[in-house]
Amino acid sequence: MKYKCPKCSNLYPQIKIDNIEFRKYNKLQRILDIQNLKLPRKQRIKLTPEQKRQKRLEYYKKNYQKLLELNRNWRRNNKDKRKIQRRLHRLKNLEKERTLARIRRQRGLQKALALLTIEKEL
Repeated sequence: MKYKCPKCSNLYPQIKIDNIEFRKYNKLQRILDIQNLKLPRKQRIKLTPEQKRQKRLEYYKKNYQKLLELNRNWRRNNKDKRKIQRRLHRLKNLEKERTLARIRRQRGLQKALALLTIEKEL
């Protein structure tokens, strides 16, 4: 047996149509089951950004040693990834690092010059 589609006028076998209908029915039943079995959830309290930040800070303070150990273990176990991360960070911030190095050098020179002038005045 074949069914004719009213939209496109194509003929489809009965098994195919039955499968499609069964899938639709099954999907609807799953939705109904979920709705019937759904237990009432606790009402969630919306936190302000400041409250969220405070909670994160409390969690961090409470679990500081645990988080520190997790980070150490990750770095120990993923040395190659860490090396790549550091290299990429260095490449991304190369200009910034060079500028900071120039500033440090100039400050060192300025400090040496200041010490020289102080010694000459004495």
